[in-house]
Amino acid sequence: MRTFLLLILGSILAGCIASNRIQLDSPIPAAPDFRAACAWSWPDTVDEFRLPVTGISNPGWAYYSQGDPWLEPDELELGAWLGNRIAMALADCAGNTEFADQVELVIYYASYELPLRARNFLDIVTVVGTAGSVPVDESEGYLLCLEVSPTSGELRHALATGRIMVDLNLWGGGRQDAKGHAMVRRMLQTLAQSAWAMLWIEPAAPGTREIDCQAEIAAVNPGIPPLRSRLQWQARS
Repeated sequence: MRTFLLLILGSILAGCIASNRIQLDSPIPAAPDFRAACAWSWPDTVDEFRLPVTGISNPGWAYYSQGDPWLEPDELELGAWLGNRIAMALADCAGNTEFADQVELVIYYASYELPLRARNFLDIVTVVGTAGSVPVDESEGYLLCLEVSPTSGELRHALATGRIMVDLNLWGGGRQDAKGHAMVRRMLQTLAQSAWAMLWIEPAAPGTREIDCQAEIAAVNPGIPPLRSRLQWQARS
């Protein structure tokens, strides 16, 4: 009884704990050279998004709820954001692009479970043994592959991966849900900016060496389910 009361008291003192931060798996290896991009005409937003049928989850999983799903309006916002970043990067391009090749942009994205570690079992013991008061690691992996396809047929792509590092206790889950959507937005923006830069790095950076995004994702993480547009998923259902 005394032990139980001490646990309850410790839980009250611990309160709601939820912290997270973004981490790229690898930094950009060199400064990008945008001169090749200046020869093309770029859209203001992304033409298409491809994702797993289950969409993408927000941080706060395992013992906790997953927050709001990532929906089509979120994709449109990310597409407009990336279009603006590309326009800023190419603002100094010289010459007339009126008759330049038109470019299509496609983004592949997903969240995925990080490899199992011994700590996962310890986390379960911690949650049960402390009545959920002690924060545990609930991090999740993310990937984003940007595919660039001009009318000339010169396909380029780049895959960036990272993770949202999450530590939270049982009562921190609600707090995590409240800001989880914003964290995923920041994560995908960070990955999109990284992938855009990787397109223009010589020699070829990791994540740009397979034939296209599908092959790149399969080489890096074969456990990711097929990535299709929302319309493609609807047509298959």
